[in-house]
Amino acid sequence: MKVRKIIYKGSIILSVTFLTACSFFSPEYERPKTDTPNMWLNEGDTKTIDKQKWDLPKLAWWRLFNDPQLNSFITIALKDNQQLQVAIGNIKQAEAEIEKANYAWLPTASVGGGGFIGQAFGTNVNSSIPQAKQFLSQGTETFGGSLVGVVPSYTINLVREIKIGEVARYSKKMQTELKNTTRLSIITQVAASYFSLVTAKAQLDLQIRKVEEYELLQYFAQKQYDAGAASSLSIKMINQQLESERGKIAGIKNDIVHFENSLSVLMGQNPSKVVSGKTLNEINTSHEVPVNLPAKVLENRPDIAIAEYRLQTANANIGLARSQFFPSIDLTGAFGNATLALAQLATMNAGVWAAEAVAAVPVFNMAILADSDKAKAQFYQGYYEYINTIHKALQDVNDSLSEHSSAKETMKRDMLALEATNEQTIIFNKKYEKGAISKMEFTGASINNTNAQMQVNQTKLKELISIVNLYQSLGSGYDVDNHMNVIESNPAWDK
Repeated sequence: MKVRKIIYKGSIILSVTFLTACSFFSPEYERPKTDTPNMWLNEGDTKTIDKQKWDLPKLAWWRLFNDPQLNSFITIALKDNQQLQVAIGNIKQAEAEIEKANYAWLPTASVGGGGFIGQAFGTNVNSSIPQAKQFLSQGTETFGGSLVGVVPSYTINLVREIKIGEVARYSKKMQTELKNTTRLSIITQVAASYFSLVTAKAQLDLQIRKVEEYELLQYFAQKQYDAGAASSLSIKMINQQLESERGKIAGIKNDIVHFENSLSVLMGQNPSKVVSGKTLNEINTSHEVPVNLPAKVLENRPDIAIAEYRLQTANANIGLARSQFFPSIDLTGAFGNATLALAQLATMNAGVWAAEAVAAVPVFNMAILADSDKAKAQFYQGYYEYINTIHKALQDVNDSLSEHSSAKETMKRDMLALEATNEQTIIFNKKYEKGAISKMEFTGASINNTNAQMQVNQTKLKELISIVNLYQSLGSGYDVDNHMNVIESNPAWDK
């Protein structure tokens, strides 16, 4: 019975010690708890959509605009963009770190050799061999030898190697999500630049038309002045407005160049001219934007995944810092051929082997405690960065929903205003044809109509950008045609 009690108590002590050691070297990770709302603050008309059917990361939302040129630009950018290739390169580096961590479990071996030479002096010889006694007593002869062979070695700290591998795997996951973030940003930038380019081209046409209308207005004002029916002040006011409108043309052309250059660089090309597809009027913004529930959006966004992988890495680094308390085992040896020569007396040649095993545990090293405290502080930092990322993501979606709702409402009002100016222009045209008003008055109404059309174009661009921003905040599209294709022609693969 006493033996059983001793075994029982011993097993309990060993179990408690083992579990304590496990928690010490591998602290448990728990995802920080956050309050996730059940619905968005500004869903608008998106609440009627069946949210559960949408896998937003795989949704190629830009194809809903049915613009082949836009589709082509995004496809090219997701293949050739340099920043994306940088992200892929970072993933390749992370994969190499995982391989390095795996190889750390294997022993190493090196081939080497050496020799020595020496001379004995002050010897006191006791030998039954007369020749050896006579030789060694002289103290003037040299001796030497050599060793050639393989020197294997194996150094292992089990906890350390496990934690290094864990950190390396988290690093790869983080780099993969950084690539997804890059893809999401590229899609957003290409779409926004493309819509801005299309809008700028439409505005340029209207601005040129408005300048022509002001030139016509100037012509009639000059005729009235020459006839004594108008003062010079009215002409000067029209001239001032005319020059101002002419100056806007240069600004719009500069915007077009800027958007073309942005698109070219995003597609991995030198800045160049870019041909757009549909006109602004042909681009339809009436399709519904699917909005997933808040919890689902948090699963989709790569920035949240990055924040959690960083937190998990910090948690693993605590165990990595503490792994220095775990015993390190060094196994070394040698295997080869040895030669020993004692002058003219004898020469020996033989195969030899040797082995050595050493285990060491730090007893007093305060730096290890400091490393552990530093790792815990990094986890503390990462904990609140993760929560802040969650809050920021929820804010992004709510802001984007509000922006989209506001842009749609503004577009609705501006379209009503444009319809009103169109009707006014028709009425003014009929009056002009009947001779009830002058050409100058009709031209003024035409300018008002052009201004209304330009305002609608600006509002439509805001609506398009709000759609782009909303899809980005929802984490949509980054997993479409997602691949890890490296550029094989890169000189790195020939080195």
